[in-house]
Amino acid sequence: MDDDQPDDTPRPLPRRKPAPVISLVAVRAEQAQRIERPPRHRLGWAMAIAVVLLAGLVAGHRLTPTTIGDSDDALILSPAIARALDSRLSGQPGSIGVALSFRDRGGSVCRSFVAQHLGGVACRSHGLWLLRYAAPVDPQHDDFSLAGGDPASAQAIAAMMAGHPLDRAAEQMAIARGWR
Repeated sequence: MDDDQPDDTPRPLPRRKPAPVISLVAVRAEQAQRIERPPRHRLGWAMAIAVVLLAGLVAGHRLTPTTIGDSDDALILSPAIARALDSRLSGQPGSIGVALSFRDRGGSVCRSFVAQHLGGVACRSHGLWLLRYAAPVDPQHDDFSLAGGDPASAQAIAAMMAGHPLDRAAEQMAIARGWR
């Protein structure tokens, strides 16, 4: 045999380390333990967030004035509606429409209004606008005649009103004096 020619005889493959055998049962059990018991640092963050949220809810509830109850000032209007009643002339366009200003039988100034979801009549008492009549607003109607244009609103206003509605000059004077 010639040593220059390649040897065609098969040679055995080199031996490698056997691959490790992984038990799926053991892997699943380990994953289940991780899911059942979250790491302590995650639990600490969750508890801290829960405490902060609870403290915020308690503080918010105590700081928020209750506006519904059985008293003279039970139904105080939202700040947005109150600002519109304080500053807008009747018929002036805006997201909250003021339709009519008048004095009630007790001498308080009252105004009918229509907001996005609520129409009604509010009267000024001790520096606040107190809701005296309310009705849901029909979103199909854009007008704000009286307090929404429905017959019940007109009846409520007629029952409250003493004399005639305030004219534009009287409204401007009342706005300038802060409705006093």
